Amino acid sequence: MRIAMMTTIPTHAVCSSLVVYHVRRLLPVAAATAWLDCSEERVRELMQSGELLAWDIRVPGATRAYERVYAPCVLCLAGGRKETFEADAAVESLLPRLEASLGLSTLHGRLNCSVQHVRALGEAGCWGMVTEGRPGPGGSAKVSRAEVVKWLRIRGI
Repeated sequence: MRIAMMTTIPTHAVCSSLVVYHVRRLLPVAAATAWLDCSEERVRELMQSGELLAWDIRVPGATRAYERVYAPCVLCLAGGRKETFEADAAVESLLPRLEASLGLSTLHGRLNCSVQHVRALGEAGCWGMVTEGRPGPGGSAKVSRAEVVKWLRIRGI
């Protein structure tokens, strides 16, 4: 099966029967429902059962969930395959150990949310102190990778 998509799918941790062309590792629930051709309720059932790895990345105190689903899980189910994905390996693919800190602009791409949401999470103390960035290219504020990893482990569904 060959799938071309202009949104959010990784090319490296995907079922061998699928070929996909972009690099978002987390999907909003709405995108997962489209890929799986099912209801949001069904996607949430799959998340709760562990068939889909997911994280709720809402700002503390928010009443509405802000869920993101691990794209390789979605693709495998969409392709009719059930594979087991480990949460730790998924987090490593989201946040490779290349740097000790991550820019907010990098983090918003990895979490598939807005920079404002990432900043709000930092200001709410989700991952410790955010260092100030310098103006201009490459000047994004930075957060500790280890703190983000710890937070994602807590926020898993």
